[in-house]
Amino acid sequence: MDNNQGGKKDRYAYESEKNIHTDFKDNMTYGDYLQLDHILNSQKRMSDHHDEMLFIIIHQVSELWMKLIIHEIRAAIDSIEEGDLQTAFKMLARVTKVQSQIIHPGMSFLR
Repeated sequence: MDNNQGGKKDRYAYESEKNIHTDFKDNMTYGDYLQLDHILNSQKRMSDHHDEMLFIIIHQVSELWMKLIIHEIRAAIDSIEEGDLQTAFKMLARVTKVQSQIIHPGMSFLR
């Protein structure tokens, strides 16, 4: 939104962004925020086969992409129901990009 009050431009693109907390310097680290310890310790191999780690990580990443797709589609539906088609189109375009990432990840090292 471009809320121009007294010549000062509002720095938020959307009204919903005003409540997003972005200053974590005193509260947590980047790793804490992303729960990297948990994510990076979630690969539990069941064999000694070298390629099993690759298999696990690729499939975990695919599951995370699918979670994002569901999140975006639900939000797009809400935006459509509210008559905010521009936001819905943005979210659905993001779904298309994520689907492309899943289908064509550009991971030539797998071949």
